Amino acid sequence: DWMVAKVFPFDDQEKADEFWKEKDEFWFDYIADSGDGMMATYSIAYLCMKTLKLKHPGTESTIELPRGKFLFVGGDTTYHLADYATLHNRFHIPFIWAHEDLGALVDAARRPIFAIPGNHDYYDMLDGFRRQFRLPFPSKPDEGDYSHGVYGPQLSIPGFERFQETSYVALRLPFEWMIWGLDTEVGKIDERQRDFFKSVNKGQIPDKLIVATSAPTTVFGEFADRDDEKCAK
Repeated sequence: DWMVAKVFPFDDQEKADEFWKEKDEFWFDYIADSGDGMMATYSIAYLCMKTLKLKHPGTESTIELPRGKFLFVGGDTTYHLADYATLHNRFHIPFIWAHEDLGALVDAARRPIFAIPGNHDYYDMLDGFRRQFRLPFPSKPDEGDYSHGVYGPQLSIPGFERFQETSYVALRLPFEWMIWGLDTEVGKIDERQRDFFKSVNKGQIPDKLIVATSAPTTVFGEFADRDDEKCAK
């Protein structure tokens, strides 16, 4: 009952639309199965907070991979439990380290962060997930001194801001694309999700749609069976 679903738009301003049309591209960052080893998570956090420039092999030219306009966490945020302590140690702290090491290289604008839960996130009925990704209550921007790690009941990450109030999410992107992030922990979406996703996009399935789940829908070119050994690999 604490969930309040809504669509998060990244294309609702005419100026923004014109900007993306000129760029002909829109970048976002997507990670999943994070929070196993702290250094691995630190490396990914570092990449999620800055623009990456790569050299073309054998040439002097470079290609730029811009920092995403938002970060999407696709499930199983930490192992083996996504409780408060594990999230702090294996997800929260590595992001703080990366932010501190990058310093002035991180632009001042906070990026939105969204997430869907995997089975490990369902420890204690999503309590850790809620503390990590839910919009703070009372509603106000994440802020404060992150140098000492945990503070307050929430797990605020520097460089990112939370808006989500559900375990599922819909994002409206430029170029008429949408992302639907589903909470499929019980093997199907529940009645609340069905009603919500039926209501978005004027009740029509978007022509350009990315569906995110915490478990694969397709494995080696075939529809996945959650009991199939291939899914575990």
